Amino acid sequence: MSNVDICTRIEGHATIEYVVAKNEITAVNFKTDAFRGFEDILRGKLATDVPRIASRICGLCHASQAIASVRAVEDILGVTPPAAARAMRAVLMCGELVKSNAMHFFFQGYPDISSVFHGKTLGLEELIRKDPAFTASMFELVKLGRDIAEVFGGREVHAISQVPGGKAFTPQPKDINAGRKQLEKIGSIAWAVLVDILKEYDAAEPSEDFAYRNVAYMALSTAPEEKEGIYRQDGDLSVMFPNNSVKHVPVSRFKEFLWIEPGMREYETPLDPSMDYLVGPLARSKLGALAVDDPDLQVAVKAAERKWKDNLFFNYAMQLVDIHESAVMAMGLLDGITGETPDRDASSNENAKNEGTGIVEAPRGTLIHHYDIENNGRIGNAELLIATKINIPLINRLLTRRCRELQDKGLAIDEIRRRAGMIVRVFDPCISCATHVTRNEDRESK
Repeated sequence: MSNVDICTRIEGHATIEYVVAKNEITAVNFKTDAFRGFEDILRGKLATDVPRIASRICGLCHASQAIASVRAVEDILGVTPPAAARAMRAVLMCGELVKSNAMHFFFQGYPDISSVFHGKTLGLEELIRKDPAFTASMFELVKLGRDIAEVFGGREVHAISQVPGGKAFTPQPKDINAGRKQLEKIGSIAWAVLVDILKEYDAAEPSEDFAYRNVAYMALSTAPEEKEGIYRQDGDLSVMFPNNSVKHVPVSRFKEFLWIEPGMREYETPLDPSMDYLVGPLARSKLGALAVDDPDLQVAVKAAERKWKDNLFFNYAMQLVDIHESAVMAMGLLDGITGETPDRDASSNENAKNEGTGIVEAPRGTLIHHYDIENNGRIGNAELLIATKINIPLINRLLTRRCRELQDKGLAIDEIRRRAGMIVRVFDPCISCATHVTRNEDRESK
């Protein structure tokens, strides 16, 4: 028999299924059963139209979806975007990340953070009364991230600024200057909140609920011999295995790490069955893509990271680190956005191919778009590999292990379910992005 709970305080709709035999929990699964079919929607569309359609996949990760799509189309057409377009994409992706991470940290995650650190789950109303300044700062981060995304994406959600080969427009100088002040404020707020939360991590003991082992970290990062590129846009697809060995492959060879069998929608990997992938801020940090430049902050982050080693609860701190470092990076790219004429009409050349891959690091982790193109310039096949979906095998393994351990300790089922929800939320799953997968029952009937 099985019992199903609605998973609350996540982006989208999903459930946690508890499989029970003879009153013993045998498995716990995080399920995203909705089907939106974006791969099917993209088929037959003109390649140059696809990025604007892809941006509609999600209202939070719209920039990452659009830019991964743009990069796949550019790979097909054999065109390289100018530096100004790449810089603008990075600033847009920063705004998206700030809004997304801040919303998750405060509205969805902070009740759990309070529970772990202080033994009490605070509701939003309680939190506002307890610390109005902290609440105001988090609302401000969400607003600032939204404003950055609107200016550099052309609209608040579903960005339209990025086109294959370039950008559709260049923001006005006054908007770029305003963006600089906004990014400075983002960095300042994130720094202050991060310093305080690191003290909480230092004072608390790591919770076994979020402990993991035998994980392979995956992220887009630069290989040691490569020049440093733009964070979350450039580099090879990289995996760090549990023995700390690292393998880098060009983005075109992503199927050495992850693929989808024809007619299926469940990801396949070459990993040992005892091992799962982890993508997101923690993985980016492990692979050196997300690094802290401020010396004092670096010391504090490293100290907390050592204490909370192999514990997913530290993901909340890394979301704040990502906000701070992304804002710093984006400020350094603002001056490079102007000075080049937008290229609206990317066309194929002698470097054109019949397939292409675009990979970016979305707020929640590695996002891959892979397209085949037909002779008429339309998409023949589309594969979308989504960060949340990549994390689901690890989520299920952690849920099953910990829920069974808690049941063996005699905890009531309501408490087990409460903690299961906390385990899911620490991953910050984005169900809007992850729902274009085939339902299990549909897959099994094929």
